Amino acid sequence: MLYENRKALREVCDKYEDSHPGININLIYRETEELRSNFQSAALGGSGPELIYGPSDQVGPFAVMGIIKPLDDLFPPSFFNQFSSNAVVQFQDKTWMVGDGVGNHLMLMYNKDIVSSPPENTDEMIKIGKSLTKDLDDDGIIDQYGLVWNFTEPFFYVPWIGGFGEWFINDDGSPNLNTKSNENAFAFIKSLRDEHRIIPKECDYETANALFKTGRAAMIINGDWSWGDYRDKVDFGIAALPMVSSTGDFPTPLVSTKGYSINVHTTGEKLSHTIDLMTYLTSPEVQLHYVRRLNVQPSSLAALSHPDVQANSLLKQNADIIKKGRPMPVVPELRAIWDALRGEYQSVLAGTKDPHTAAVESQRKAIDQIKTMNFVIKPGIQGKFIKGLLFLFIAALGIIFWIKKKIYLRSFQENKFAYLMLLPAFLGIMSVIIFPFGYNLIISLSNFSLRTFKHWEIIGFHHFASVLTDGGFYSLFGKTIIWTVVNVSFHVSLGVFLAVLINRTLPAKRILRTLLIIPWALPQYIAALTW
Repeated sequence: MLYENRKALREVCDKYEDSHPGININLIYRETEELRSNFQSAALGGSGPELIYGPSDQVGPFAVMGIIKPLDDLFPPSFFNQFSSNAVVQFQDKTWMVGDGVGNHLMLMYNKDIVSSPPENTDEMIKIGKSLTKDLDDDGIIDQYGLVWNFTEPFFYVPWIGGFGEWFINDDGSPNLNTKSNENAFAFIKSLRDEHRIIPKECDYETANALFKTGRAAMIINGDWSWGDYRDKVDFGIAALPMVSSTGDFPTPLVSTKGYSINVHTTGEKLSHTIDLMTYLTSPEVQLHYVRRLNVQPSSLAALSHPDVQANSLLKQNADIIKKGRPMPVVPELRAIWDALRGEYQSVLAGTKDPHTAAVESQRKAIDQIKTMNFVIKPGIQGKFIKGLLFLFIAALGIIFWIKKKIYLRSFQENKFAYLMLLPAFLGIMSVIIFPFGYNLIISLSNFSLRTFKHWEIIGFHHFASVLTDGGFYSLFGKTIIWTVVNVSFHVSLGVFLAVLINRTLPAKRILRTLLIIPWALPQYIAALTW
């Protein structure tokens, strides 16, 4: 969530707190991937935030894991009828999320001070991009790009598959990546960078955002969530992603909602307060606040008919762009498709694979990952054997303690103060090192997965056997050994050589010592910022 969006959310939460004395709303911000992993870990332990806000594609995994509540039993049907249909997220015939806005989709945004009118097709986009990609000071470095966006990520790539005529996922949730459309889209994005040179060689989200905000990029492909960040910084216009000239089809961005789900562990009085807060946060009043502050497309039918929305030209244009998109799938299989597509797409960009091979491999990997994700291994003789060993180990520890309890108690009585001093360090080591290590070791022997998130069982050494029989493991293991040996050898030999050299009588000896210590003393994150 961008800074301006956070400010707007904090404002409406402060207003709620003022009208509800005794209620404190603690907002914790996480990036999408971090949110998923952190919430899963917290929910597994029976905790986590009462209300989770995020994109709709997290609904499928969270629902399958059983870590969010179905909303049908918490809200009456009249509550859901207040919203446009694509803001009420359903999965397996149950409602799991209600969004406070509709869209969350990609579009072409252009700086009106640089581009007079947006391109209508990809040929025009390339022509405009070439004319606006400039080395302004003739130093061999591009100072202004025609187009920027986070093109290495699948979410920002898949609209172009639709523009070349097909879609990356079938209606049943199965992958559809081994297609001519995917191959053509791979080749097209690579040509923008390597042939037409209108986009940077490397460009993540933050880089693209910074270039556009500072006027060093004429156009950007970004989502409606970024409007608040550009407001008062860039005089921007919006348009649909330009039609693919070779097909006559428009790219199809994923259209979804960002909304609220309720933690399955929220019960009792907290659940009542959470329901009340969610009702408030999705209300027309709050959504209209977001419209005025951030130009967010509301999901409330009452807000959509409000004069402020009807008179908003940006939202009118946005509504037309949304019509060219496709609904975001919420099935858990989407994650496997993203992961399979990402690696192969980036291999094409790196030049290590051709588009056809990458399309074939992405389909194969997606199918394999989905199969692995949905396959649940049942416990067998190995699982019983491991459980037996664990029981014997715990029993042995208990017997040893029982036999030597008098010695332990006497030692404790004689050295109470020493044990009390050791207690904080012992608890720290137990909670940070020993428990996580033991827990992860047990998990590695289990069938813990998306489908068994809450009901996993110990199955034995299946995962270790899978790794050891995978040919790719030995290649990576060999490279790791080579890197470690070379790295340590250079560190030790070069370090000893420099130490011996500086220990001799040299001019500026103290200055040289200081210069060698600085890289070691300088925190890594400061060094990274400097670069």
